[in-house]
Amino acid sequence: MLQMLKIITLNDMPRFYKSLFWTSIAEIAKFSTIFVVIYFVARVLGPFFEGSFFYFGGVEASFSELLLICAVGFLLMIAGYYLSIPAYRANFESTYKASAKGRIELAEHIRKLPLGFLESANPSRLSHCIMKDFASIEQANSHLVPQVFGSFVVSVVVFVGLAIYHFQMALAFFACVPLAVVILWATRRLSDYLSTRHINAVLDASNHINEYIDGITTIKAHSLSGEKFKRLERSFKNLRKESIKIEVGLMPFALAVVSCMGAGIGLMIGFGREFLLRGELSVIEYLGFILVGSKAFVPLMTFAINFIELRYFAKSGQNILALRAQKEVSGSDRQIPQGNDIAIENLCFSYGARSDNKGEDFENVQGNGENKGVIKQDFGVQDLGGQDVSGQDFDKQILARQDFALRDINLLIPHKSSLAIVGESGSGKSTLVKLIARFYEPSSGAIKIGNANEKASLKNIAELEIESLMAKFSMVFQNPYLFGGSVKSNVAFGKEDASDEEIEQALKSANALEFVNALPYGIDTKVSESGASLSGGEKQRISIARCNLKNSPIILLDEITSSLDVYNEFAMQRALNRLAKDKTVIIIAHKLKSVMNCDKIVFLKNGKIVESGTHKQLLALKGEYAKMWGAQNLG
Repeated sequence: MLQMLKIITLNDMPRFYKSLFWTSIAEIAKFSTIFVVIYFVARVLGPFFEGSFFYFGGVEASFSELLLICAVGFLLMIAGYYLSIPAYRANFESTYKASAKGRIELAEHIRKLPLGFLESANPSRLSHCIMKDFASIEQANSHLVPQVFGSFVVSVVVFVGLAIYHFQMALAFFACVPLAVVILWATRRLSDYLSTRHINAVLDASNHINEYIDGITTIKAHSLSGEKFKRLERSFKNLRKESIKIEVGLMPFALAVVSCMGAGIGLMIGFGREFLLRGELSVIEYLGFILVGSKAFVPLMTFAINFIELRYFAKSGQNILALRAQKEVSGSDRQIPQGNDIAIENLCFSYGARSDNKGEDFENVQGNGENKGVIKQDFGVQDLGGQDVSGQDFDKQILARQDFALRDINLLIPHKSSLAIVGESGSGKSTLVKLIARFYEPSSGAIKIGNANEKASLKNIAELEIESLMAKFSMVFQNPYLFGGSVKSNVAFGKEDASDEEIEQALKSANALEFVNALPYGIDTKVSESGASLSGGEKQRISIARCNLKNSPIILLDEITSSLDVYNEFAMQRALNRLAKDKTVIIIAHKLKSVMNCDKIVFLKNGKIVESGTHKQLLALKGEYAKMWGAQNLG
């Protein structure tokens, strides 16, 4: 129980103490009105119950006394209302504020995670965690946790009060509660199992919806739209089946728990009758116990039903804590070296062995279109049963494999020089650039930055604070991403406080101002998310404009001209020449003609540097580079 509450409150239980206190006080105040009703009936009928606790000497209650009792009941109702106000604020306002803050913090945490994790993680899973899981936690913390605790407190207070007055009747009423608790405890594994399957089904359906939308062009081209796209249809059918399973599977146990709670009223009526016949209870006392029992049944039922729901919502808390537990990119040194030389020393890298390749894996077994997978997480948190859910066995397997994408890389890239990285597809070109930008962590070796002439000034980028390090780099990728918004806001990612004049100058240097001015509203023209309304060359030139505005000393270019037409390639080349002036430029290229004037060219093959030198030197070697050059220039 305590472990579940810690997960649901995201290990922040003290924040809920105020909420639980005021909710409990408000619930007790509301419940106490039943005692006023009993007392009112006792005063009206008291003279007829000689010898009972409510006899009051046979003195008939006056109208003013009855009016006073009614006034007390009314005041208790008012008190319950006003006590609910701080409870409401503590429950809802604080929960939603904390949830909004938690979402922002989680998004910021995701931004700081290694690229290796983000590439292996499911995008739908991440968005589901930020939105749906937090919505579930909001529901649990604002509605369920306070009500469960308040119901528990009221039940304890009622039991103590009844036990003091008549222990046997109290025992009769609560006799079946232990059985209900046993049923709740026994169903926890079934609840967790069904909850996991249902969450997997929701995620699977969400994944296939995104897949359907993203791939709609291909789907239509192959006549797979509508009912013909069976993957989407199967995921919906599976979601329906799992939704029914979790409702129907837990319903008998929920009804059994409620029945046990309600059975206490029947037992109390039966035993009370015997006490009534033996003269140990008066009629008004007997009726009072029945009224209190009927009223106390509501918090008991609330506790039981909400407890079952909390088991489901706890899965959302686990997911959030699991994502929070992912280690951010390390490094705290904010003293970035002044020099911009890059020294790569004995660098090796394996996708299997890298420390940032931890994520979650949905192991989908396709059986009759059914997602029978279980969420496997390597996040180092405890599940509801206290068992570790980390994926250590998986890590051991991939460590044993040791398939290196890069091996024994040694390079010195002086400031204001240009380096081209070429080679066949899969040789490790993009991986090397991503390591330089610290998107990944090396398996061994180091990448240092600083002044190569003063080795003491060189610092391992793994020790540097990532935000400060990123100020050194600007990157242009083959498929740049544009955010939904204006052209101006997209360019301003390079410098948030940039003026319109600075943005226009950056666009001009990127050979982009002409086509931007031709748009309906110039730099204020809205572009769709991912820049679907612009051509590939236009998006890349806007990306170059970002880099112009950022004005970092090191530029990383990833095959940005490989898929452009002649006009766009020419415009891009002019923009790159301006961008690269007086900067260190590292270029990945398939077209060797585009890098033949670089200061140095390295040829990668199977993750190793097999040749390096200038264009002329590499041609003279008549090796791998010369073969590729000849193949690209046949005829």
